[in-house]
Amino acid sequence: MDNVKDLMHKYHRGMMYVDDIPITPCILHNFFTGKYSNEHGVKGFKFIGIPTEIAGSYRGKYIWDLAREKNLIVKLVNVPVKYPPLFVNVEVRDIPLANLFLPPKDNFQFWVEVLHAINVRNITSDWDLYITWYPIPDQAHHLFFPTLGSKENLDEAFRWYNMAFRFARHLIELAKPKYFLVLSDHGFSSDFESIEIEGHKQHLHVRDALVISNTIDLPKRPVEVFSWIRKYLGV
Repeated sequence: MDNVKDLMHKYHRGMMYVDDIPITPCILHNFFTGKYSNEHGVKGFKFIGIPTEIAGSYRGKYIWDLAREKNLIVKLVNVPVKYPPLFVNVEVRDIPLANLFLPPKDNFQFWVEVLHAINVRNITSDWDLYITWYPIPDQAHHLFFPTLGSKENLDEAFRWYNMAFRFARHLIELAKPKYFLVLSDHGFSSDFESIEIEGHKQHLHVRDALVISNTIDLPKRPVEVFSWIRKYLGV
């Protein structure tokens, strides 16, 4: 995995322990509000409607709200704190946003490449805070390697994991940010534990999440991402 090797050897890396419900909507809210689920109210998915709805809602301020109050330039691309996902101050052509949030299996890679092209077009112009989210390897895991019980599944996991790092590496090389944070919101295995949310049984992921940065002070828990951004953004 050449892209994984490149980022892990060039920058600071560590594991972040997910001490809340290890499901994407919950942990993304941890990241961007600095609050736990019992405070921000988002638990997971409702699985009602197409493609899905989020269980719970947050009415407070996200990190980008604080930045905009300071007249900083904020760009958000496909940030899944709710559906439809957030696109702020970016060029998005007339495409179905659902295909960027949860790409269909039969053309999954095509849509993640479309998402990456949107980021490439927008990340080189002015901004103070740029946040984007890719549905890999998480959604690829659900669609293509639900367990790691065979060499074929393991090879498939390696392929998607390396692709995620390829996109991250490309954006860092293009933008040359003063500070950056590459995060996973959980590990990608999800065949060992489940929880009922809004009457629907949901599979939980492992609680070890990855963090890579060009700073040495890495967040150790999801809620610390909020304070990391505040620190380096100066808000």
